[in-house]
Amino acid sequence: MVLDIIFGFLTAFEAPIAVLIFAIIIMVLLNIPYKFLVNQEEVGDTKKRIKELNKKSRAAQKQGDTAQVKSIMSESMKLNSTMMKSTMKPMIIGFVIVILLLPWLHDTYGDLLVPEDGLVEINGEMIDVSQYSVPTKGVVISDGLWNFVSEGDSVKMQRVVVMLPIEVPIVGDDMGWLAWYFVISIPAMVIIRKMMGINL
Repeated sequence: MVLDIIFGFLTAFEAPIAVLIFAIIIMVLLNIPYKFLVNQEEVGDTKKRIKELNKKSRAAQKQGDTAQVKSIMSESMKLNSTMMKSTMKPMIIGFVIVILLLPWLHDTYGDLLVPEDGLVEINGEMIDVSQYSVPTKGVVISDGLWNFVSEGDSVKMQRVVVMLPIEVPIVGDDMGWLAWYFVISIPAMVIIRKMMGINL
């Protein structure tokens, strides 16, 4: 598969590092269209103007000047609409990039359904996992950490990508690839946009 050729080198790293590198690559690819298809100076000026209008709107609200508030809101909405139109093409390109590339992470670090015979292929090796009961957490199999949970009448192996030092509500004390990817992506997006001089 093409994606295995492109991203296969990541499997040489521990899962958290591999997902981190993948997220950085994706964030760079997502921001390239914004860098070259969006007029950064215009977007920067528009954002400044919107901030100014927000300040004026708050002042007008305090004074009870509803006519001015409406006028400011109308101008602000026009500016937001203009900015949204200018980012539409890069947004669509980014959506396509995510749709094409993110499945590689799912296929490589995603969960597995255990067949009836209990034989699961992990890293090219067939492993018998039928001895593990449900639920069981933190089982080391083929250098990876797995949780066994029930899914309907089936048993699912959830791959643990990151162990957390404390238990977090909803998430628990571990993360799969998707949760870890989103946690990494947010700061990565901010840093990469600053480095690339993108005013969004």
